[in-house]
Amino acid sequence: MLRLFFLLFIIASLSACGSDTPTEPPAPTQPPLIGAVDITSPKLGSVIYAETLYVSGTIQGVDVFKLHIETLTGEILFDGEITGIDGHWNKEIVHDYTGEPIEAIIQAKSTDSRVSLQYDELPILIASVVYREEGIFGLVLSPTEQQSVGGDSLQIEGTASGIPDNRLAIMLRHDEGLVDKQVIILDNPYRIDARTWSADLLTNGYLGTAFIDIAYTDPETNSEHILDTISIIIGSAAG
Repeated sequence: MLRLFFLLFIIASLSACGSDTPTEPPAPTQPPLIGAVDITSPKLGSVIYAETLYVSGTIQGVDVFKLHIETLTGEILFDGEITGIDGHWNKEIVHDYTGEPIEAIIQAKSTDSRVSLQYDELPILIASVVYREEGIFGLVLSPTEQQSVGGDSLQIEGTASGIPDNRLAIMLRHDEGLVDKQVIILDNPYRIDARTWSADLLTNGYLGTAFIDIAYTDPETNSEHILDTISIIIGSAAG
C-alpha cells in the first residue's frame, strides 16, 4: 500500500509538470537597499524621560531616508523623512508620550516603500518624567559584582542620569591606589534621560581584587560624589 501511494504521488507530480495550465508569473524582485544609515544615538538600553527625543546617526550612499518610531502598543511617535548632511543626520522629536515605561522601536528605512529591508533598528524605553527616579544617579552594569576579568584593559558599561555637565568619571582602583581613570562626556542632551555609556580602562599590570567607581563633580563645590562602586577580580585572563 505504501509503495502504491508513492507511485501515485510520482504520477501526479509528473502530470502537473506536463500540464498546459499557465503558471503564476514570478513575483517581481524588490529593489535593493541602497546606501547605509546607522542610528548612533540614543544607544541600546537608554530610557527616555524628556519630552523631546534627540536621535542621530551616520548616513552613506543615500541622501534621504525614512525615520519611524513606534511603541509596542502601536502609538506612532514619529514618521517622516530625514536628510543627511556630510555623512551625518539628526532629529529632535517632541514625542508627546506621557505614559508608563514602554518599549519603542526606532527604525531607519528606505524611502522606497517596496524595500522591506531596514537600514537600522534600535529598541529603547520611553516614559513620562513622573516615572524617573529623583536626583542624580548612575550604575555600573558590566562587569558585575565579583566578576573575574582579565586582559590589558577592561570595557566598563553602565547608565547615568542627571549628571552636571554630562561629565562622568570612571575609576579602577585597589586598596592602595588608583589603577586608571577616565572622564567621559555622556550622550545625554537633556540630562534627565537614563543614557548608557561605555569606557575602556587599563589594568596596568595589576592583578587581584579591584574596585570600579563612577562619580561626578559638583560644579558648585568642586567636590566629587561617588554614584556606584563594584568589586571585581582581575586575573591574567578573563574568567
